[in-house]
Amino acid sequence: MGGWHTEYSALKWALFFLGEYTHVITISFLTTILFFGGWHFPFIATADSTYTFAWLVKLLVLLTKVFMFIMLIIMLRWTIPRFRFDQLMDLAWKIMIPMSLLLVIGSIVALSVNGLNLAIDFRGGAVWEVPSKTMTTSEAEEVLAEFDKSNGSKVQSVTDSNGVRIVRVQAEKAKNITEAQEIAAKLAEAADVDIEDVATNTVGPSWGKSITQDAIRALI
Repeated sequence: MGGWHTEYSALKWALFFLGEYTHVITISFLTTILFFGGWHFPFIATADSTYTFAWLVKLLVLLTKVFMFIMLIIMLRWTIPRFRFDQLMDLAWKIMIPMSLLLVIGSIVALSVNGLNLAIDFRGGAVWEVPSKTMTTSEAEEVLAEFDKSNGSKVQSVTDSNGVRIVRVQAEKAKNITEAQEIAAKLAEAADVDIEDVATNTVGPSWGKSITQDAIRALI
Protein backbone atom coordinates (compact mmCIF):
# COMPACT_ATOMS: atom_id res chain seq x y z
CA MET A 1 0.00 0.00 0.00
CA GLY A 2 1.10 3.57 -0.58
CA GLY A 3 0.35 4.86 2.93
CA TRP A 4 -0.52 8.54 2.68
CA HIS A 5 -0.79 8.08 -1.11
CA THR A 6 -4.10 6.33 -0.49
CA GLU A 7 -5.10 8.00 2.79
CA TYR A 8 -5.06 11.58 1.54
CA SER A 9 -6.17 13.40 -1.58
CA ALA A 10 -6.62 16.90 -2.95
CA LEU A 11 -4.94 19.67 -0.89
CA LYS A 12 -3.74 17.40 1.95
CA TRP A 13 -1.97 15.14 -0.55
CA ALA A 14 -0.43 18.19 -2.24
CA LEU A 15 0.82 19.54 1.11
CA PHE A 16 2.69 16.28 1.76
CA PHE A 17 4.48 16.63 -1.56
CA LEU A 18 5.11 20.33 -0.92
CA GLY A 19 6.76 19.46 2.39
CA GLU A 20 8.90 16.76 0.74
CA TYR A 21 10.24 19.03 -1.99
CA THR A 22 10.68 22.01 0.36
CA HIS A 23 12.89 19.76 2.49
CA VAL A 24 14.90 18.68 -0.59
CA ILE A 25 15.46 22.30 -1.70
CA THR A 26 16.40 23.45 1.82
CA ILE A 27 18.90 20.63 2.31
CA SER A 28 20.43 21.34 -1.12
CA PHE A 29 20.89 25.02 -0.25
CA LEU A 30 22.43 24.23 3.15
CA THR A 31 24.78 21.62 1.67
CA THR A 32 25.91 24.03 -1.04
CA ILE A 33 26.48 26.96 1.32
CA LEU A 34 28.07 25.07 4.23
CA PHE A 35 30.21 22.49 2.42
CA PHE A 36 30.60 23.39 -1.28
CA GLY A 37 31.56 27.05 -1.33
CA GLY A 38 28.18 28.66 -1.98
CA TRP A 39 28.58 31.03 -4.93
CA HIS A 40 32.37 30.57 -5.10
CA PHE A 41 33.83 29.01 -8.24
CA PRO A 42 37.47 29.15 -9.38
CA PHE A 43 38.37 31.98 -11.77
CA ILE A 44 34.83 33.17 -12.56
CA ALA A 45 33.21 33.73 -9.14
CA THR A 46 35.62 34.62 -6.34
CA ALA A 47 35.72 37.21 -3.57
CA ASP A 48 37.77 39.48 -5.88
CA SER A 49 35.35 39.26 -8.83
CA THR A 50 34.22 42.84 -9.55
CA TYR A 51 33.47 42.71 -13.28
CA THR A 52 30.09 43.69 -14.69
CA PHE A 53 27.31 41.28 -13.72
CA ALA A 54 29.64 39.40 -11.34
CA TRP A 55 26.70 39.20 -8.93
CA LEU A 56 24.64 37.45 -11.59
CA VAL A 57 27.39 34.90 -12.27
CA LYS A 58 27.70 34.20 -8.54
CA LEU A 59 23.93 33.72 -8.29
CA LEU A 60 23.95 31.33 -11.25
CA VAL A 61 26.84 29.35 -9.71
CA LEU A 62 24.91 29.01 -6.45
CA LEU A 63 21.69 27.93 -8.18
CA THR A 64 23.58 25.47 -10.41
CA LYS A 65 25.13 23.77 -7.38
CA VAL A 66 21.75 23.63 -5.64
CA PHE A 67 20.13 22.14 -8.77
CA MET A 68 22.84 19.46 -8.94
CA PHE A 69 22.15 18.40 -5.34
CA ILE A 70 18.39 18.39 -5.96
CA MET A 71 18.90 16.08 -8.94
CA LEU A 72 21.27 13.87 -6.90
CA ILE A 73 18.64 13.43 -4.16
CA ILE A 74 15.90 12.71 -6.71
CA MET A 75 18.05 10.14 -8.53
CA LEU A 76 18.95 8.42 -5.25
CA ARG A 77 15.27 8.18 -4.37
CA TRP A 78 14.55 6.72 -7.79
CA THR A 79 17.34 4.17 -7.54
CA ILE A 80 17.51 2.97 -3.92
CA PRO A 81 14.45 1.15 -2.56
CA ARG A 82 12.98 2.18 0.78
CA PHE A 83 14.49 0.55 3.86
CA ARG A 84 12.35 -1.63 6.09
CA PHE A 85 12.09 -0.22 9.60
CA ASP A 86 14.39 -2.87 11.08
CA GLN A 87 16.97 -2.14 8.34
CA LEU A 88 16.70 1.58 9.07
CA MET A 89 17.33 1.00 12.79
CA ASP A 90 20.33 -1.23 12.02
CA LEU A 91 21.75 1.46 9.74
CA ALA A 92 21.26 4.17 12.38
CA TRP A 93 22.50 2.30 15.48
CA LYS A 94 25.25 0.15 13.99
CA ILE A 95 26.71 2.52 11.37
CA MET A 96 25.58 6.15 11.58
CA ILE A 97 25.83 6.68 15.35
CA PRO A 98 29.31 5.04 15.69
CA MET A 99 30.47 7.06 12.69
CA SER A 100 29.15 10.27 14.29
CA LEU A 101 30.94 9.45 17.57
CA LEU A 102 34.19 8.87 15.67
CA LEU A 103 33.80 12.24 13.95
CA VAL A 104 33.17 13.97 17.29
CA ILE A 105 36.28 12.33 18.80
CA GLY A 106 38.31 13.26 15.72
CA SER A 107 37.14 16.88 15.98
CA ILE A 108 38.10 17.04 19.66
CA VAL A 109 41.57 15.63 18.89
CA ALA A 110 42.04 18.08 15.99
CA LEU A 111 41.05 21.04 18.20
CA SER A 112 43.38 19.84 20.96
CA VAL A 113 46.32 19.57 18.56
CA ASN A 114 45.76 22.62 16.33
CA GLY A 115 43.82 24.88 18.67
CA LEU A 116 41.15 27.37 17.63
CA ASN A 117 41.82 29.81 14.80
CA LEU A 118 40.19 32.77 16.53
CA ALA A 119 39.40 36.01 14.75
CA ILE A 120 40.58 39.46 15.83
CA ASP A 121 37.39 40.03 17.83
CA PHE A 122 38.39 37.16 20.14
CA ARG A 123 42.17 37.51 20.44
CA GLY A 124 42.64 41.25 19.98
CA GLY A 125 44.45 43.07 17.19
CA ALA A 126 43.91 45.66 14.47
CA VAL A 127 41.50 45.93 11.55
CA TRP A 128 41.95 48.09 8.47
CA GLU A 129 38.99 48.51 6.11
CA VAL A 130 39.89 49.68 2.61
CA PRO A 131 37.11 50.67 0.17
CA SER A 132 38.36 49.58 -3.25
CA LYS A 133 36.99 47.98 -6.42
CA THR A 134 40.39 46.86 -7.68
CA MET A 135 42.54 45.89 -4.69
CA THR A 136 43.02 42.14 -4.33
CA THR A 137 43.51 40.16 -1.15
CA SER A 138 47.01 39.21 -2.33
CA GLU A 139 48.03 42.88 -2.51
CA ALA A 140 46.81 43.42 1.04
CA GLU A 141 48.75 40.37 2.24
CA GLU A 142 51.91 41.76 0.60
CA VAL A 143 51.49 45.00 2.59
CA LEU A 144 51.19 43.03 5.83
CA ALA A 145 54.30 41.04 4.93
CA GLU A 146 56.30 44.28 4.67
CA PHE A 147 55.49 45.01 8.32
CA ASP A 148 55.91 41.38 9.45
CA LYS A 149 52.18 41.09 10.26
CA SER A 150 51.37 38.06 8.07
CA ASN A 151 51.36 35.53 10.91
CA GLY A 152 47.75 34.88 11.90
CA SER A 153 46.41 37.62 9.61
CA LYS A 154 43.16 37.43 7.66
CA VAL A 155 42.12 39.34 4.57
CA GLN A 156 38.53 39.35 3.33
CA SER A 157 36.70 41.04 0.50
CA VAL A 158 33.18 42.05 1.56
CA THR A 159 30.39 44.32 0.37
CA ASP A 160 28.67 46.72 2.76
CA SER A 161 24.98 47.63 2.86
CA ASN A 162 25.57 50.42 0.32
CA GLY A 163 27.08 48.05 -2.23
CA VAL A 164 30.64 49.30 -1.68
CA ARG A 165 33.37 46.65 -1.92
CA ILE A 166 35.65 46.70 1.12
CA VAL A 167 38.88 44.81 1.69
CA ARG A 168 38.96 43.96 5.41
CA VAL A 169 42.48 43.37 6.73
CA GLN A 170 42.93 41.78 10.17
CA ALA A 171 46.32 41.39 11.82
CA GLU A 172 48.05 41.60 15.16
CA LYS A 173 47.97 45.00 16.79
CA ALA A 174 50.44 47.59 15.53
CA LYS A 175 53.35 48.47 17.83
CA ASN A 176 52.29 52.12 17.96
CA ILE A 177 50.11 54.71 16.26
CA THR A 178 52.86 55.54 13.76
CA GLU A 179 53.08 51.94 12.52
CA ALA A 180 49.28 51.72 12.25
CA GLN A 181 49.27 54.89 10.13
CA GLU A 182 52.10 53.55 7.95
CA ILE A 183 50.18 50.34 7.31
CA ALA A 184 47.05 52.35 6.48
CA ALA A 185 49.08 54.53 4.09
CA LYS A 186 50.52 51.46 2.32
CA LEU A 187 47.08 49.91 1.99
CA ALA A 188 45.69 53.17 0.62
CA GLU A 189 48.55 53.34 -1.89
CA ALA A 190 47.98 49.74 -3.02
CA ALA A 191 44.24 50.40 -3.37
CA ASP A 192 44.76 53.79 -5.04
CA VAL A 193 42.54 55.61 -2.52
CA ASP A 194 43.06 58.43 -0.05
CA ILE A 195 44.40 57.47 3.36
CA GLU A 196 41.39 59.19 4.95
CA ASP A 197 39.18 56.55 3.33
CA VAL A 198 40.97 53.73 5.19
CA ALA A 199 39.26 52.99 8.52
CA THR A 200 41.50 51.70 11.32
CA ASN A 201 40.14 49.98 14.42
CA THR A 202 41.74 48.08 17.28
CA VAL A 203 40.38 45.44 19.64
CA GLY A 204 42.10 45.08 22.98
CA PRO A 205 42.95 41.61 24.36
CA SER A 206 40.72 42.20 27.39
CA TRP A 207 37.72 42.81 25.10
CA GLY A 208 38.64 39.73 23.08
CA LYS A 209 38.95 37.65 26.26
CA SER A 210 35.53 38.83 27.42
CA ILE A 211 33.95 37.84 24.08
CA THR A 212 35.67 34.43 24.22
CA GLN A 213 34.36 33.75 27.73
CA ASP A 214 30.83 34.78 26.71
CA ALA A 215 31.00 32.48 23.65
CA ILE A 216 32.18 29.51 25.76
CA ARG A 217 29.39 30.11 28.30
CA ALA A 218 26.84 30.27 25.46
CA LEU A 219 28.05 26.92 24.10
CA ILE A 220 27.91 25.29 27.52
